[in-house]
Amino acid sequence: MKAYGAYKPACLSSLGAIPVHWDEERIKTVFVESDIRSATGDEEMLSVSHITGITPRSQKNVNMFLAESNVGQKICSPGDIVINTMWAWMAALGVSTYGGIVSPSYGVYKPYISKYNSQYLDYLLRTEYYRAEYVRRSTGINSSRLRLYPDRFLDMRFVCPPIEEQNQIVRYLNWKVSQINRLINAKRRQIGLLQECLRKSIDDIMTNTEWRKARLKDVAVIYTGNSISDKSKYQSAGEAYPYISSKDISLGTGVVDYDNGMYTPFSEIDFRIAPTNSVLLCIEGGSAGKKVAIVDREVSFVNKLCCFNTMHFNPQFLYFYMKSSQFFSEFKKNMTGLIGGVSKAALRQTSIPFPEIEAQALAVEDIDVKYRSIQNVISEITKKISLLHEYRTRLISDVVTGKIDVRGVAVPEHEAVEENTGEMDEIDLMESEV
Repeated sequence: MKAYGAYKPACLSSLGAIPVHWDEERIKTVFVESDIRSATGDEEMLSVSHITGITPRSQKNVNMFLAESNVGQKICSPGDIVINTMWAWMAALGVSTYGGIVSPSYGVYKPYISKYNSQYLDYLLRTEYYRAEYVRRSTGINSSRLRLYPDRFLDMRFVCPPIEEQNQIVRYLNWKVSQINRLINAKRRQIGLLQECLRKSIDDIMTNTEWRKARLKDVAVIYTGNSISDKSKYQSAGEAYPYISSKDISLGTGVVDYDNGMYTPFSEIDFRIAPTNSVLLCIEGGSAGKKVAIVDREVSFVNKLCCFNTMHFNPQFLYFYMKSSQFFSEFKKNMTGLIGGVSKAALRQTSIPFPEIEAQALAVEDIDVKYRSIQNVISEITKKISLLHEYRTRLISDVVTGKIDVRGVAVPEHEAVEENTGEMDEIDLMESEV
């Protein structure tokens, strides 16, 4: 791909240079803040994600219960910019193609003159160049408390090519992004089939009718962790436990990120500790019942995670059982509350298989052989998906900021393909517990 013939310095220094014939517009010269509220709450509820942009909430698969009334929610229309004020630092924003309602805490901005192709602007808003600028302009004591307020956003400058060029950029990117998404979706289907195979292997072993049953309270000490209100106080790794949040546990593999930059000092005895080889299960929010891990060291942990410190019980056996269909089905039956969660009391009464310790070890051995083999394959496929994501992100960024000239590219007829993100974006946005 070729570059443009001539460039000029960009107002946003991180952009470097932009094509000489492109403009840069302050967003306040094109958009105005809107605060129109719903009188009935009957409009479509929209969701704002850094992964999928703005989509109907009905298309999401999240474990959150709806509010009793949506009266007073903010109304947005097609072409409006919507920003999740609390997650702007992750580029949780976009240009809506839907009419509907969003949280009253979100920012809604309506165009009052036509200078942008909405799809072009949606691509542009979520590039890393501008995400970094949102962070710079946001206020708050740490990343989880950053807020991008209207005056700071409206004062930003965004590149603005001629409208005919924006239209061609959109045609080109829609084509190329659809090609990349098709490859990603194929690989996700592979992972889905492998995960189903793995779950069936676990279910086949865990449904042994000859095993006796026990309640979780009889085989483990069960307790939740502690929340942290000020992350800045807990970022020193010296003489401290790693502090684990739901987001630090991999959804599929149960791998724990111990090097997440959060630590609680040994001297702060009020923090509850999960000992080595205990099991952590997410019991609240988007990951509830889905994220489970065995920790290989002592850790402190967030209050949305529940620790199972097993007594005379193989922790790997418990881990695999919590990955089974039987356990997840029982877990879902006990979910309550606005954001969806299961109480410690309900967990303590949950019935699980309780064979002799030798039988537990044999079951773990049988599952582990298949588990490791399948997870290795899934890991390789996941790496390929990550590379495709990186390529897609770089391509979008380079094209919308003028690093690549696509004016002369003939775009063929093609089928539009969205990435099937499944539950990942919902889980990601709901894991802001610290």
